[in-house]
Amino acid sequence: MTITEKIGAYFHKRQDDGTLLPGEKLPSYAELCEMFSVSYVSVQRAFKSLEQDGKIKIVHGIGSFLCGHEKLDVELYLPKSTFDFNKLQKILNEIASEKKLYLNIILKDRITEGKGIQNLNNERKVAIAEVNSWIKMPGTLLDYSVFEDFEKNRQQLKLYNQSQSNLEMPFYTFTSQGAINPAFLNKIGFKQKIDSFSKFSWWDEYINKCRVAGFIPAAKRWEFHALWHFNQALTFGIPVLINERGTSKDIISLPFFNTASGRRILQILKDHATGVSDDRAFMNGDVGVELDMSSWISVQYNKKFKMKDDDFRIIPYTFGDRKICRFSTSSLQTFIHSSINPDEKRRIWELIKGLISKKVQKKITALSGALSVRKDMKFKDHEWATREDYKAFFPQKNDILISARSFPVEVISALSAIYEQYEFYNADRDNILKCMDYKIESILKPT
Repeated sequence: MTITEKIGAYFHKRQDDGTLLPGEKLPSYAELCEMFSVSYVSVQRAFKSLEQDGKIKIVHGIGSFLCGHEKLDVELYLPKSTFDFNKLQKILNEIASEKKLYLNIILKDRITEGKGIQNLNNERKVAIAEVNSWIKMPGTLLDYSVFEDFEKNRQQLKLYNQSQSNLEMPFYTFTSQGAINPAFLNKIGFKQKIDSFSKFSWWDEYINKCRVAGFIPAAKRWEFHALWHFNQALTFGIPVLINERGTSKDIISLPFFNTASGRRILQILKDHATGVSDDRAFMNGDVGVELDMSSWISVQYNKKFKMKDDDFRIIPYTFGDRKICRFSTSSLQTFIHSSINPDEKRRIWELIKGLISKKVQKKITALSGALSVRKDMKFKDHEWATREDYKAFFPQKNDILISARSFPVEVISALSAIYEQYEFYNADRDNILKCMDYKIESILKPT
């Protein structure tokens, strides 16, 4: 270890134990010469190196000072629909205070304000946002791997069979399963017991019971300006496909839609009413089945929708005795301005580490109904995991994991537009299925 590294480590240790705070004056050259048994010139060179790294500030004729006390503005972009921002702000302030990071953290709604990040002026140094294609700002993305404890921290996290870039850090995960309303099923006289969603052999009887009783069986939200709605079909469609094929290998392979299961997927999706009820139809008790229910319902069902415990039951998608879990992991990326120095980068990294710590992950999941990305967070460590059926949201060792990013955004957009031709403009179903497979082929054989 060089003398610069020894002195830097000494300052860092004192900062950690609270005996040296940012902005305080550092020991003199003479004191450090005696402490480390080195020459004056060696200490002088070490200080110049530490100053270049942004760790200390040398004021000639006065002394040297530990950097880090200058407030750094950080804008954090997260979905307000997922988090109570008042409670989340308190958590963020606690991280900054406990770690003495001197950060002014400003929460922004990713949904309504995310597109404005690219318009930040050059004085704004840092923006942290969930990974999203439209979120950009002047500057560059922070490479987390420059920090020596990066790999140690990432090894504590679940990557769910996904590769992760050094430019992003997993933050929380939502998984999706199905759900039923037992009271609704009883009301229409549907007697079949539904313990899992797989081949949907019960679906036709359910549809008929709803029609006889004069009820809508299921509802889907479909706005013509949106590009992502076909994602809902993949939530239940991929399990249907897996069960028909009898294998979970090579899920995205041809033929995909131009099959018996593909025709089944389109029919089930068409059986969902469009424009009759909004996307809250299941929460309002207007329909009896929801085929794409996220784990956030565990937090929102009573607070946001005023539902009771027995108004819904989570039903897992299955293949044999294995669950099929569709998941979406939210990862954080950090945009930094060119003026940010190494010490400020380190402070941002400390904030990121705080967000993925077990202490904070317990609070984050309690607010959102998400699953923690930490390997050491079990079912019982999630405050919202109070019901037996919620275990369906938690992947086990041999379960089948399907990423919500399995299909690129462009392909989802194309599938949505093609499906519209079938449902709303009476296009031939078989031609539609073939056309959809042409889009899937673009994933398998990119030009």
